[in-house]
This record gives sequence, C-alpha cells and structure tokens, in this order.
Amino acid sequence: MKKVLISSEITLKEAINRLNELGTKTLVVSNEENILLGTLSDGDIRRAIINGNNLDENIKNIYNQNPKYVQEGKYSIKKLAEDFIRNKYDLMPMLSSKMEIKKILFLEDLLSENESAKLRPQDTTVIIMAGGLGKRLLPMTKDVPKPMIKVGDNSMIEIVIDNFKNFGFLDFIVSVNFLSDQITSHLGDGNKMGVKIDYIKEEKPLGTAGSLSLIQNIKDDKPYIVTNSDVIIDLDFRDLVKHHKDNKADITICTKFHEINIPYGVVNTNGTVISIEEKPNKSYWVNSGLYVLSPSIINKVKSDEYIDMTDLISKEISEGSKVISFPIFGYWKDIGQKEQLEEARKYLAETKEDRDEN
Repeated sequence: MKKVLISSEITLKEAINRLNELGTKTLVVSNEENILLGTLSDGDIRRAIINGNNLDENIKNIYNQNPKYVQEGKYSIKKLAEDFIRNKYDLMPMLSSKMEIKKILFLEDLLSENESAKLRPQDTTVIIMAGGLGKRLLPMTKDVPKPMIKVGDNSMIEIVIDNFKNFGFLDFIVSVNFLSDQITSHLGDGNKMGVKIDYIKEEKPLGTAGSLSLIQNIKDDKPYIVTNSDVIIDLDFRDLVKHHKDNKADITICTKFHEINIPYGVVNTNGTVISIEEKPNKSYWVNSGLYVLSPSIINKVKSDEYIDMTDLISKEISEGSKVISFPIFGYWKDIGQKEQLEEARKYLAETKEDRDEN
C-alpha cells in the first residue's frame, strides 16, 4: 500500500515515474499522519499535460482534493463493485473513523473471476498485429511465433487479449503471417477465452500497417484499435476510445513518457561552447505501439502495399489528417528483446504474488 501513497509536495514528473513503476493508474495523496488528502489519476496528469503544465510543477493544483473513499466496515462489497465499474475507478482508499488510510481497495478485491468478466461489452474492434518474424528474440522464435512466447502462465497474445477483455472489448481481428498455424490453432475462434476472433493472413510481409488493407467490411461509423501483439499495457482502453471520439481524430497515438540518462557531460557548442551539462536526463514522449484509427484511414491503405505504421502516420500528417496523442501512464512494456521479456515475466510474477497476498 505504501508505494501507492504520495506526498502533495512531489512534482508531476515524479508522479508519472511512480505510476510507471507501480503499473497503476491512480496514486493516493496523504500527509505524514497517513490522513487522506486526495487522489491523483492518470487522467488528472493527462489533462495537466494537455493544458500545458510543466513536468517540474508541484501536483498541489492538479490532484483531486475531493476523492471518493469508503469507511472501514461501512460499505457493501456489491454496491462498491458496481461503483467501480460504473465510474471506472482504479482504486479506492478505505479509511478509519479518524480518516486514516487503512487499506487501498481494487476492483479485483471485490469481484470473483466470473463477475469481473461481466463488464459491459464495447463495440470497438481490436486489431492485433501478430505477423512479425520476431528476429530480435532468436533463437526462441525460430520455431515459435513471437506472439506465442510465454510471459508467465500465458502467451503474449493471450495477455494482450485478456487485457482488452477486462474492459469489455470482445471483438478481435488478428493479422498473422509467420508460423500462423500455431496462433490460429491455439486461439481458434476465441470462444474458449470468451471473445470472438477473426483472422487476416499476409501472403508476404506487408509491414506493421500494410495488412490493414486485407480487412473486409470496414465499419464506417466506428474507430478501430490497432495494437502490436508484444505490447503489454495497463490501461483502461475505454478512455482511449473516448478521447479519440471526443477529439474527432483520424489517428490517435498512445505515447509513453520515457527518460534517458546520458552518462557523460553534454557540451552545447557551435565552435564556441554555449553550455555544458553534467550527465543530464533527457525526457521524451515515445510511441507505445497502440493506436486508434478511424475507418477512413484504414480504407486508404492500398492493397498489397508494404507500409509501416510510422510511415502511414507521417503520410496522414502531411495530408492534413488530424493526428493526436494520448499519454499513457502505469505499466507498459514493448517486448522486443530478451531483456524486456524477462522484465515482463518478473513484473507479472510480482503482480500475481501481490494479488495472492491481498
């Protein structure tokens, strides 16, 4: 519980780093006496960034100072679970009669596995790009397609599907190519996972966006989520779709805050030294591998055209399409290399242990 608690004195950047470290979407603000002051959600941070707040600013004017909470022994589990689902709460503090924080409640603490599967179904189709060769994970991917590599108890692609299913996304299109039979035979039509899966198959590599041209019967009135099969994200995907629709965007790119330390003194010079920084940290918003595309964008992809998603997006920007970003916080891992695979395995194992303890 202590890791979720933060002081009101920390900066926006520190809060982002804490969300990323914990893989949660909300932090609880408390004072030194463990008294609840408020909550800070990824939505609060996202709004602050969109409004132009500096990452070095204090969170005092950003966090919610009127948070929802329950008192110990004075709540109905059933009604509270309904509140979580209806209002999309990530967590809720449980307080003593003296307003001290006694416990942090999560939805999984309140629901059985069967009940958690009853979230309202969403009408957005998720396209999973699963046709890559996975060269960076050789020799593991010599005879096994990358999406089928185990990360804990399940394969990468099963984890991706489960993450969407947890928020009511039940319709999937999986784009396959390399060793595709292993994927299609294992997942089937999705029935055993409680979802519906259709497939499109590249007869030759078409890049990270080219296979979109193979989709039949594109729905003209609804956007599509597109994700790589090796990206594990802790996100309420309903917020992503709402952001895309509210902004009437053509493309939404999920971006992740990433900080890099340069282990040398950096000299800014044009012949004359202007400044020098000792081992500075540089921060960027990076592409997370998760997108929302409007139907008109998918329909523009030419049949049999090799095109990567970054090239498609650059092309649409140059043609005047509305391309926006959606900053994400909490856990994110792009499993492109062995080191990242081991990090994801460790994270999922620790998360499972924490839930078992609770």
